[in-house]
Amino acid sequence: MARRARTFNWEKLNRLRRMRRVQNAVTIAVVLLGPVLALATFTVLGPLDRGSSALSLRLVLLLDLVYVLVVAALVLSRIASMIAARHGIRPSLTTVGRWLKRWGFTPQKPVRRAWEQEPKRVRHWLKETYPQVRQEANQENGEIHWGDEMGLR
Repeated sequence: MARRARTFNWEKLNRLRRMRRVQNAVTIAVVLLGPVLALATFTVLGPLDRGSSALSLRLVLLLDLVYVLVVAALVLSRIASMIAARHGIRPSLTTVGRWLKRWGFTPQKPVRRAWEQEPKRVRHWLKETYPQVRQEANQENGEIHWGDEMGLR
């Protein structure tokens, strides 16, 4: 008896992807993955006074980035499906992103200054806390990196 070689079949994968049960399972998996990654990030970062290993931190941050990109692609894909169902055309994900931007649906940035900001605490941090952090970084030949969702000018 001759055995058929098992090859990767794109048609089977596409049929499987279109099944409602599979779509629901993937959606649930993505929703559950978010808190798991958040917990992993918190675990790796640990308390502020304890350093974390660079490799584990990079790995967790890379997984967080991939998760965000997958969620964005899934949302754009779903919007493209809705447009296809309603209008009979299937736009690419890039086109959907451009349309959303044109219609004003863009990631929102916070106001430049936080509403809860307390000028006294900011001055204290700038005059006392930050110089200590900078001195400690210099002593350990470290670098200070700032990461924020705030837009830069």
